Amino acid sequence: MVTPRDVTVGAVCTWKLGNSSNRKRLTLVLAAYTASRRSIRYAAVVKNLSVRTILFQPVPRFLQLSVSWDIPSGAGIISPKGYVLSILPNNDSSCPQEPGYCPSDNFIYQVIYDPNTTNIIVPDKPERHDVLKIVTECCYNVTLWSTPHNGSTRAFLNYTVPECTGDVCSCSERHRPPNARVTSATVQTNTTVNVTWELLHNDSRTSNINTFIVRFGPFAMRSSANKPVFNISHVQNVSADLSMKGPEFSAILYVPDMTNTQYKVEVIARNRRGCSSQPAEYIFLSKY
Repeated sequence: MVTPRDVTVGAVCTWKLGNSSNRKRLTLVLAAYTASRRSIRYAAVVKNLSVRTILFQPVPRFLQLSVSWDIPSGAGIISPKGYVLSILPNNDSSCPQEPGYCPSDNFIYQVIYDPNTTNIIVPDKPERHDVLKIVTECCYNVTLWSTPHNGSTRAFLNYTVPECTGDVCSCSERHRPPNARVTSATVQTNTTVNVTWELLHNDSRTSNINTFIVRFGPFAMRSSANKPVFNISHVQNVSADLSMKGPEFSAILYVPDMTNTQYKVEVIARNRRGCSSQPAEYIFLSKY
């Protein structure tokens, strides 16, 4: 039987296994045993928990959450000694989202030691790849515990990021431009290729397209699965207005020193909101 010798909340404890001299050291965040032995005065829940979305400076294409609250006060109120903030992506049915658009991994868990804190901005480095991304039109569960807490002394809300914050707007499926289809790539000289493409759908999203991004490059190698790999190193931005030729679009691509090998072209539509379509691919053979 395991019996505690000395247990305190958040302490490093020594346990004795029966009559054996072996000992184990365990770190306890909350000791249910201690709670049953003596009365712990848990801090009161914060008031008026609120969240808003802000632009990260100096890189405003990233978003952050500004979380604010009021410190509980009044007669008989146990003031917090600190706080614990948790933010998780909410992907359940209560928040319908486009599959694969909103983040489903990573989370924010931050301990706040200053009891006078009433606002925190997270994540502090949103440009990093290993942090929870704040994405337009996505839902997040925001929980703030007052410490010491017993698990239930918390404030909670489900927050949905607005469709637009500043110039950063949602690029969910209903806002993305339709995909293109490359219809031809004609080699004209050893430095120029005429590429023609069309849009797969002509709807209200089409009129908002202002740029096509055309990427291309030569064959480089074959993958371990024996699939061709191309060195897509050339990028050319093409105005949607200037490239339109009736129902189709076309552009002259300038390729330095084409060789007698395969090339791949990718065409991506981008609208004024900054949202992009999936790349349309086309492989052609140069005779030079």
